[in-house]
Amino acid sequence: MNISIVITAKDEESNLARLLTSLVPFWKELHEVIVT
Repeated sequence: MNISIVITAKDEESNLARLLTSLVPFWKELHEVIVT
């Protein structure tokens, strides 16, 4: 049971990391638009 919880947590972490990495370019573009 503990093992499955750990695996689920790692899956959520990797999903979150993927989401963040996909958002970074978007925020950079948004920042450039705001600055210019």
